[in-house]
Amino acid sequence: MYDEPCVTIGDGEGRPVESPTNAATAPFSMMNSIHPGSGEVVEMIKPATILGTSMMMVTYRWKLEVDGIDEHKTISSRMLCFRDEKVFRVGLKNCDKPTLIFVAIDLNNIGLRVREAGFYSENDVLSRQKMTHNNVDGESLQLFTYDLAETVVGHCTFVFSIWLEGSVPGCYSYQLSDRLVKRQLWESQHYVDVEFVCKDKKFSAHKAILAARSSVFADQFDSELPRQKSDGPLQINIDDVESTVFEQFLHFLYTGEPKIPMLDNQQLLQLAILYQLDTLVELCQIAVKKIDVMQMASFVSNLELNQTEPPASVIISPDKNSYVTHGHPESTFRVVWIFEGRESAEKPLAIDYQNENLFSIHLKDGIVHFICVNHRKFVIQVLYSINCSNWIEMKLKNVRQQLVKSEMLFFAAQVDVNFEQLFQQSIVFDIQMVYSTIADYCYEMVDVSWMTQLWEAALGCRHTDVEIFVGQNKLMEGHQMILSARSPVLNGLLCNLKENGKSRISFHKEIDAHVVEHFLYFLYTGSSRMTFKNKQLLGLAEMHQVETLTKVCELAIVASPDVEEVTNFLLSNF
Repeated sequence: MYDEPCVTIGDGEGRPVESPTNAATAPFSMMNSIHPGSGEVVEMIKPATILGTSMMMVTYRWKLEVDGIDEHKTISSRMLCFRDEKVFRVGLKNCDKPTLIFVAIDLNNIGLRVREAGFYSENDVLSRQKMTHNNVDGESLQLFTYDLAETVVGHCTFVFSIWLEGSVPGCYSYQLSDRLVKRQLWESQHYVDVEFVCKDKKFSAHKAILAARSSVFADQFDSELPRQKSDGPLQINIDDVESTVFEQFLHFLYTGEPKIPMLDNQQLLQLAILYQLDTLVELCQIAVKKIDVMQMASFVSNLELNQTEPPASVIISPDKNSYVTHGHPESTFRVVWIFEGRESAEKPLAIDYQNENLFSIHLKDGIVHFICVNHRKFVIQVLYSINCSNWIEMKLKNVRQQLVKSEMLFFAAQVDVNFEQLFQQSIVFDIQMVYSTIADYCYEMVDVSWMTQLWEAALGCRHTDVEIFVGQNKLMEGHQMILSARSPVLNGLLCNLKENGKSRISFHKEIDAHVVEHFLYFLYTGSSRMTFKNKQLLGLAEMHQVETLTKVCELAIVASPDVEEVTNFLLSNF
């Protein structure tokens, strides 16, 4: 599936863009300019570029003790659980041509698929190998293998690295946001104006969110006669659906995430089709597809994964059902450095991460320097690869003696690349990190449209009931329900305003309107389009008791590096 590795990056508006990342053999590209006064055409070196995306990675450690070789047996683990579902299994065909095996089964039931699998041996922790993806079923069954150089005898530990993506990558992907926004919207009882009745259960809801997420609900609300608040919430009956399924549907609509992992439910699919939740439709359609029974039986038989006990000569740890876990703050940021020749690679290039120039990369004296400025102690490891198959860990240099006031990591590696060649080449870096110590600000798989639809409804004044001013100038409109759920201060303010017509809230005229807009964007989406180092943004977060935004801004501002010290260090190393 990924014979030509690629990364998905944002184009500035959150839309994915596919770009190749393999070392290409494209012809060398120069940029021409006219020398002033002479009319002479001067060739200029094309600057290096950076592509990057964050990925979800989980690991599994498999220990073996093999006393002998049985050519007719495959050593395999039990089924491995991820998010309470048995979806992974690892194995080793330990014969004359030994093969390491990783299998993912029915991962699409929980909206995921394996994008890439790799491993390293504890005997060689600095080198990670990419496993080959063998097309078996494509959606329900994924097989990855790697041919080992020699049979395994004695003690051996394989550490598997599994990169996951949404089963609908363009619509359901790995995003960083404040998880409180989802919980606060889902649990909010402020300004309830819709009540669903499904079987013997009632569900409170809000027109603003329903209409923003579903055009069917929007059309229904737009066509109804005006209602007085004294009439109570609009009641909608939901027939022929189990209440638990409707709750799962409503949860996805409110949060962009499944309430329970399993998506292979026909009733959930029918609800998604009826109300035109496109991402949920695609997730469910993929999830309900089943593996062909005969194909699965043949697959298991060929790999000999149907054994219940390992051979007597093998000891496996863990020997019981195991869980593959993923810590929410953890993420792997993949960076692709594209350059054309030595001069292009020697120019320092800043790498933007979450609206900050957090990393820098350049070539000096044949050594690749990868620098993490203002890393706030969350960078764990940096690996690089020329071909996306063999990964090598970069060595961390000690800069603590040279830097007293600033936090910075300095990695270096002598890479086997001919920088004199004048055609496009690339080096790929995997930066393993914990984004922060803030529990609710983390990465998770989410419906990408959820992160835009509520905000677009506010900008389009759809079902809005609040006018927002900065001083005397109207900035935009918003929804009482969302603002109240996200800020206890705004909730208290809006509760005391008149209910006739639209409410009005005003921010002080001294606050930059651009900052106010980004503050509101964070309330709606749980993410930011501007740096968290902005002190006005921190002031707004503190004033309105927006917990996660306050913590993230405080961390960004407090941890800012000493500019003079850092620049002195960088100048001495360029």
